[in-house]
Formats: sequence, C-alpha cells, structure tokens
Amino acid sequence: MTLSRIIRRLTVADAVLFRDVRREGLVAHPTYFGEAPEDIDAFPLSEFEERIRESTIFGAFDQDGECQGLAGYRVSPRRKLNHTGDVFGVFVRPANVRQGIGETLM
Repeated sequence: MTLSRIIRRLTVADAVLFRDVRREGLVAHPTYFGEAPEDIDAFPLSEFEERIRESTIFGAFDQDGECQGLAGYRVSPRRKLNHTGDVFGVFVRPANVRQGIGETLM
C-alpha cells in the first residue's frame, strides 16, 4: 500500500513548524548537524522566517498535514558558483524512516 504524501515548499507561515522539526532533528542526531538544540532555542522566530526566505526548504506531509521530514537547498551566493548549491538540514522524523521520504525530498 502506498501512502499519500505531499511535498511542498515551506513558506514564512511555516516558521514554527520548521523550527520545531529542525530542533527535533538536532536532539535525535546531534552529530549530524552544525547547530545544537540550545542554538535553536536562542534564535528568535524571525531567524527561521529569514532562513525560509533565503533558501528553498521542502517538507514532506502526510494526508493529515503532519510534517514527516524536511530538506533544504540554497544556491551559492558566489557569482561564479551560482549554478551550484548546497543541500542542508535533511531530516526525516523517526516514526517515518524507511518509507522513502528522504529520497522523495531529494
């Protein structure tokens, strides 16, 4: 059985969701990311709104609208490298691993 899944780009309205799921990833896998949960806790919500504005961040959502995972992409700001970019912050919630969500987000 294939579960219905929606992949969509996050908007500024998703800043709380982005912050909370990102923090969950930092707690679950502290060595995978360049930030610590304490860093996230210290940032104002506007920091996450700005990250969403400056990058392309996708979320995978189930049919009930629950976020299952996130993945971000940002284009290099360097003029000669603006045809390249970086993938960052890929995280699939533990309850949703091994369902192809990370692959779908990529």
